[in-house]
Amino acid sequence: MFLKIRDRARYLSNTAGAMNVESLLKEADGDSFKQLACVDRLIELGEYRRIDLDQWTQYQVLVENVYRGR
Repeated sequence: MFLKIRDRARYLSNTAGAMNVESLLKEADGDSFKQLACVDRLIELGEYRRIDLDQWTQYQVLVENVYRGR
């Protein structure tokens, strides 16, 4: 499940540059709590970051956590 969500995140990031959690989990199967745990793990690993940190919803926007440097 984690790899499927990570691959979808990479696809959406390369296609659109950003994604919301709803579109990320659209094709994922299984328990919604486990799906959100996979998204949290991607954030913990530093691969993605949330733009709006006010609250956790399915509409929260994620972007790739890339440091471009100067």
